[in-house]
Amino acid sequence: MSRTLMSFFGVILFILFFQSCCEDEVIEPEEFPRLINLEVGNFWVYEYGFISDDGEFVYSRTDSVVVMNEIFEVGVQLYELSGSFGFETSEKSYVYDSLNYLIAYPSREILFTTDTSYVATIDNALIFGEQKVEREEGQINVPAGDFNTYNYKGTFTAKDPDYPHGELESNVYYSNEVGLIKMDAPFVSNGNVVEKRLLSFGKI
Repeated sequence: MSRTLMSFFGVILFILFFQSCCEDEVIEPEEFPRLINLEVGNFWVYEYGFISDDGEFVYSRTDSVVVMNEIFEVGVQLYELSGSFGFETSEKSYVYDSLNYLIAYPSREILFTTDTSYVATIDNALIFGEQKVEREEGQINVPAGDFNTYNYKGTFTAKDPDYPHGELESNVYYSNEVGLIKMDAPFVSNGNVVEKRLLSFGKI
């Protein structure tokens, strides 16, 4: 697989820091369109914020991601990015693909797979997560415009009966040839929802 599935930067990093993959259904890459173009010089600008109790977006910061370089190292093709497609703040990151997986380097974190289940322990709570790509497109509106998108949707359930935040849900939307359009996901520790949405994109 080349760049077909490298678009799925559906990275709910506060979960995936503790990820251990359990079982995966193998899905052929051609089932999905080319959702992002990782050519050197391409860029995306995002705004971050939190969702208030009344459902409003509260701005926090603006950040950008630029494809800086392609590097062949340790036997794989690495893509060097300034910034990150996740929620974390990062000056530089590297990714590569392996079959249906998108993997961070050098940590070897699994950032995306088309259909996965895993277990995470966060703040002493045992969390079971499941993430799947919805096959049907839907339209999403962000400051950069209206886009037909696929949703890399996640559901996270705590097995501790005393966990106060119930079942949590994440949504990560991608558009063909554009890439990551919008992310919204809760923090497992407090249930607060953080959101990231596309302001602009193009090529330097």
